[in-house]
Amino acid sequence: MNWIVVANNGRILWAGNEPTAHINSAKARLLPIPVQDLRFVHREGATGAENELILGEALYSDIPLRYTDAEIAAAWAAWTDRETDRVISDAVHPFAPVGEQIGILRDQLVQLLNALGMEATPDFARLNEVAVKAIEAARAKKEAL
Repeated sequence: MNWIVVANNGRILWAGNEPTAHINSAKARLLPIPVQDLRFVHREGATGAENELILGEALYSDIPLRYTDAEIAAAWAAWTDRETDRVISDAVHPFAPVGEQIGILRDQLVQLLNALGMEATPDFARLNEVAVKAIEAARAKKEAL
């Protein structure tokens, strides 16, 4: 997914692979565009190449493939989900968020299994054993620091 900032007159002002938050919504809008073989350049870098669009001069209508309104809404929903995941991950652990989240879930599952008197599946037991050994080794390493 790529993103562009389109002025109210239809001119493309900015292009990139991450949406930017610095947009005056009264003057321009941020739109997703399909990843495609287009190059966006400033006037001084223009070479006249076939797939080259000059920022500030090219029009949104110059882009051959555009998303429908439904596809744009879906892209924004996906971006919102990605940002939500980033907020959760940063709050749980800024350097190892997925591992920390899995550790929290793994611990809760062990407690549930014990409370219910259930045996873990062989795969879960193996995962837990590997994780416990790695955590104990890391704890020892941290204490040595």
